[in-house]
Amino acid sequence: MKKQILNLFSLLLLLTGNISLAQELPTCIKNLNKANELTTIKFVRQINLKGNRVVYEFAITSKRQCMDCPNGTVFYDNNCNQIASFVMGRGPMAHINYGYNALELGKGAYGDLKPRKQLPPVPTCVAMKIADLDSLNKAGVVRVLQVSIKDQILYYFEHAVPKEKLNCKDCSSTFKYYDENCRLAASFIVGGIVGAKASEGFAPTDFYNKRTLQILYNKN
Repeated sequence: MKKQILNLFSLLLLLTGNISLAQELPTCIKNLNKANELTTIKFVRQINLKGNRVVYEFAITSKRQCMDCPNGTVFYDNNCNQIASFVMGRGPMAHINYGYNALELGKGAYGDLKPRKQLPPVPTCVAMKIADLDSLNKAGVVRVLQVSIKDQILYYFEHAVPKEKLNCKDCSSTFKYYDENCRLAASFIVGGIVGAKASEGFAPTDFYNKRTLQILYNKN
């Protein structure tokens, strides 16, 4: 009887382990695995934090002969935003985003590390659009970005590139950015014969100088 119980217990452990191993990672997380002649970036584990937060740990290892190459650990969230970095290269490069702490990531030695400034909150109208996954999928939206353009916080709904434009060097693309009320705030036409054009009081240089603050939605 004891043997049967032990066998059943072992089977349950095996099944539980298989479920854990079979857990599907976001595609963008898988794509972060990279390697070249000197440096390898490899997924290590998934960490479930309090508040239903999930982060993904990656190890960065470089060959000894490359003195300036990075070595250390980086962490990403579900949308593939890098939320923390504990890396040594030419010098120490440690940072952590607001809302996280080093201890919960297993980096207690960095307990005094101050988090970066809190990012702007997501406006209600943008949050509602992100929550409506059916509409995003029908519209072909693959990512929603919070960006800074000319000291303004704007939002970009990135669409999948049409097949006919994938290898078209002469085709132009239109980039539209929306304000906190989901109204068009900036529009840029980039590429092709046009080169670059801007509207709504912006200049082409504003497009090239924009900064992505965070990825709010990532289909992949």
